[in-house]
Amino acid sequence: MLIQGYGGKFATIGQPRIRPRMFNAHAAVNFSALTTDAASLPADEEKYLMIVASIAGAEQVSLGPALRGLRH
Repeated sequence: MLIQGYGGKFATIGQPRIRPRMFNAHAAVNFSALTTDAASLPADEEKYLMIVASIAGAEQVSLGPALRGLRH
């Protein structure tokens, strides 16, 4: 979802929510940073990231309010 939504801008290396490759492993999502950073974004992007975190099991989100007004 991070790669597809918003043109992939939330999935690029260098973002605080993406941990770079370590010990020949693939890059990984830091879901703690994802939910923390979401609060500083526009409302639609925040909702999107909170839904992603919810699906990953990192955050509980009420989908009714989160889906209302979501553009992507």
